[in-house]
Amino acid sequence: MTALAYLHLPPGAPPVALPVAAPFKAVLVLEASADPAWRARVSTWLVYGGCLYAMTWGTGCEAWHDAIDDAFIAAFPGDLPGDDQLIMTTWHDDESLDEVAWFAAHAAVHPLCDLAGALVLHIAQAPREAALLATFRAPETA
Repeated sequence: MTALAYLHLPPGAPPVALPVAAPFKAVLVLEASADPAWRARVSTWLVYGGCLYAMTWGTGCEAWHDAIDDAFIAAFPGDLPGDDQLIMTTWHDDESLDEVAWFAAHAAVHPLCDLAGALVLHIAQAPREAALLATFRAPETA
């Protein structure tokens, strides 16, 4: 992945400015439970921020996957947009974080858009920036 950014967001905290330019891919590293309303708010923030590929891993990863899909559908109440604006979503409930990092680096591509930016969105009580960035940079050099 190029232009890799990290953002720690504690559960319930308001979303802040995204540290990556659109369009981008995001890996949600979920190490804390989230209230459904807050999960929907964060998902909408990602959709409107230009996320075109979202991968979820950890606590409630399938619910996050569904919330991002729901936010995308809600953003386009009439006809869905063109294929170049579709958001790809995957959840990884039975994989290690290292496997998700490899997937993010080598397989998470949008069929019609170049996603130069990548965001590790860490939903947890405490940040782990150095460790998570090292995990997501490792597959790039392998």
